[in-house]
Amino acid sequence: MALNKTDYNRKSVADDINSLKLDESSMDDMFNTDSLLDLLDEVSSQEDELKKAVNSNTNSFVVKKAEEKTEKRAEKKEKEEEEWLSSLLDDLDKVEAEEKKKSELFDINNYPREIYSNAQLSEIQKGIDHNVDIRIYADVKYTGRQMREIRYGLERNLDVTHYANVLFRERQMQQIRLGLQQGLDVSSYARLLFSATDMKEKRRALFMKEKFGKLDELSYNYNDIDTGIKIYVEKGLMEAGIIIKKKLPESYTKGDLKKMMDAYDLTFGFAADELPDNLSNLPLNVKIPVLHGRKPVKGKDGYYEFFFVESEKKPEIKEDGSVDYFAPTEYKKINRGDVVAEYHPANPGEKGLTVTGLPLEGLQGKDLEPLDSMDLIQSRDKLKYLSKKEGFMSIKDGKIQIMDFLQFAGDVTHLDGDISFDGNIQVNGNVLSDANISCSGDLFIKGFVENANLTAEGNIIISGGVNADGECSIISGGAITSAFFENAKVESGGNIETGYSLNSEITCRGILKTKGKKSLLCGGRIIAERGIETGTIGSKGKAKTYVEVGAVDDKDTDEYYALYRQKEKLDSDEGKTHLVMETLIQKMGALKGRQDPNYIKLQAVMAQIKSQKEDVARQLKELDYRRTKRNDLCIEVFRNLYENTTVCVNGNTLLVREDRKRSTVRTNGRQIEIS
Repeated sequence: MALNKTDYNRKSVADDINSLKLDESSMDDMFNTDSLLDLLDEVSSQEDELKKAVNSNTNSFVVKKAEEKTEKRAEKKEKEEEEWLSSLLDDLDKVEAEEKKKSELFDINNYPREIYSNAQLSEIQKGIDHNVDIRIYADVKYTGRQMREIRYGLERNLDVTHYANVLFRERQMQQIRLGLQQGLDVSSYARLLFSATDMKEKRRALFMKEKFGKLDELSYNYNDIDTGIKIYVEKGLMEAGIIIKKKLPESYTKGDLKKMMDAYDLTFGFAADELPDNLSNLPLNVKIPVLHGRKPVKGKDGYYEFFFVESEKKPEIKEDGSVDYFAPTEYKKINRGDVVAEYHPANPGEKGLTVTGLPLEGLQGKDLEPLDSMDLIQSRDKLKYLSKKEGFMSIKDGKIQIMDFLQFAGDVTHLDGDISFDGNIQVNGNVLSDANISCSGDLFIKGFVENANLTAEGNIIISGGVNADGECSIISGGAITSAFFENAKVESGGNIETGYSLNSEITCRGILKTKGKKSLLCGGRIIAERGIETGTIGSKGKAKTYVEVGAVDDKDTDEYYALYRQKEKLDSDEGKTHLVMETLIQKMGALKGRQDPNYIKLQAVMAQIKSQKEDVARQLKELDYRRTKRNDLCIEVFRNLYENTTVCVNGNTLLVREDRKRSTVRTNGRQIEIS
């Protein structure tokens, strides 16, 4: 029977003890030993021998056990190696079987022409040639075009599982593939419920959302395995082209090239005219642009069109062919209700297109702020601005004012051209030689006037006076006031007041008065229809001077009837205008009607008619006055009436042959009387 380790140790120790047992004679001999120390040494030696024997037996047992374990491990390892080898052989058998099966799948001869169409076989063969896993699509259920889309995806290392579904049409597959190709998450639209058109819209919207902000940075490169052409897309998708790696065949046409570019969603801007007819002549390994995008165009900014501004000064060609560099500068008067300005809104601009057909919105033009003016009212469409009152438009610092007059801050010279304004004019400086000013209202000049031409339908006021040399003309429909006149020609439809006049030709339909220290009329020719009041006429040096009072012409009667007919027409126009205004109020209501632009215009017309009627009434009154007062006309001289002065009253003339002091010159109907 086999012994375990414990039994073996016990037996060995017993045997060792038994071998060391002493008989009685041995004990007696031992204790008869002369020295106890020798006995102790002997016992110690025996104990050492006993320990050595025990250790020897124990080591033998351990070694034996170790050998047993080693044998067991070897047996186990051998068994495992046998099992691994068996498994390896099985795997090799499987690989061999799969390779055999794969070789059969990748053999075009294993796809019967009776079952597969030519298009399907062509796509399978291309997949074999391009070393893609055709098992994903080499199924007769797929059409040739569906196979092509799956092959395109495999060649570009795309996850075709998103669309390798026979239920997807090839155009749907294309949109999913293009999305994957652009790095988009196609899961949002790679669904059967979306048509190809829907998918295209969603893909482009997704692209614009994710990539639009980085459009300028986008660039792509594709390698078309079928042709060996490298395709590049750059400049923010605004240019696409090709790099030919190997010579193209003679049969490769522009149509083939466009079809290839379309497969990569490069559909817009094909530059056929930039390519040669024979593409096989294209150079190798250089960039050849093929498609060009269209950049968006910024829209036109909004702007205001003003209708009552200073007209542009342009040289005019005279009848003799010479150039007039001082063509008239016209200023127009604004009436209440006139359209002063119209706003033209900004345009959205022209859309652009990338080479992938993505629309790029045109840049919106910049709109302007509404006009800031208390003198204007906007139309209903907020585009037109109408004047609330009469006057002249002034634009300063972006603000519009309807001024009562046209104002010049400094001097007016010939360089300003011929100034014409329908309203009042104020010149804060001087009017220098060769300047021309005309207006339909009053003219006020704070400085002096040189050899200029001034015309005003209203009054003229010249604070500084007129200092000319015979080439100055001043014509007014109303009164004229000036500090003085020297060598000027003056015509006034009303009264004239001045400090003095030297060598001037003056005609007025009212009274001429000179005031101030000088109060002088000396030299020239002065005619005043309703009388003259002055301090001195002539000079001590006997300067030839002509003064006349009375009718300037014989047109009073014709003028009276013309004014009367004008009054009748104005009365008729006033009635018609009032009737139209009442009709508008009845149709639109009082509040709404009075705010209507047409009503505002009619109000302005009515105000103009009333103003004209008042003017006609004033002129009629003046005619009546002239006709009744003509016989009372006289020339009043408060200081001196000098010799060599000719005086004329109502056609009766007298040459003064001696100096006179304070005098009044009249006519008794037949001759002059000086008192």
